[in-house]
Amino acid sequence: MIGKVKHAEQVVDSGIDMIVAQGHDGGGHNSPIGTMSLIPQVVDAVGDRVPVIGAGGISDGRGVAASLMLGAEGAWIGTAFLATDEAGIEHFQKEAITESGDADTVVSRSLTGKPARMIRNKWADAWVAAGKEPLPMPFQSIISGPVMASGLKAERKDIMPGFAGQGIGLIHSIRPAAEVMRELVEGAEVALSRSFVGDMQSSQQDKHQK
Repeated sequence: MIGKVKHAEQVVDSGIDMIVAQGHDGGGHNSPIGTMSLIPQVVDAVGDRVPVIGAGGISDGRGVAASLMLGAEGAWIGTAFLATDEAGIEHFQKEAITESGDADTVVSRSLTGKPARMIRNKWADAWVAAGKEPLPMPFQSIISGPVMASGLKAERKDIMPGFAGQGIGLIHSIRPAAEVMRELVEGAEVALSRSFVGDMQSSQQDKHQK
């Protein structure tokens, strides 16, 4: 998983099977570059040598289709599958995902010491309010670890709601993973078919004009 073209170029010849280009929209440690901008640039740089998978804020079939249209071979999806019955996070964290909207995530170094997108919480906000600079990774985790452990034990959504991408506003319920997968595939097929029909109509109009 990479977040810049230069990182893709550094690893492409190391024997890896694929590269996941995750943009700034994604949850967890992420890139300073937006998903829509990152994917096609990585594809242009290394796509002829290794498959590129698009990631970052993709939560439905339209996002999968967009990733494919940008030249990726597929899509890497995280947050949508966190809000499933099978996901290995706490139930209250799954609820936090379904209760949040597009503006409810924040990129903060307060948990690990590296920029990571998470659901907004009091811990991250407190560092900003206090004007404190988090320690570099891995030392910040020594500070945040006991607090996060207590937040998990107490099921505090306001302390440890978890990591999530900006596509969080598209996730409204906790469901079986198979149902999420089915909707992703069906949604992508619909979006791509509409694009195909649009291309055909545009081509026919060009022929008539000529």
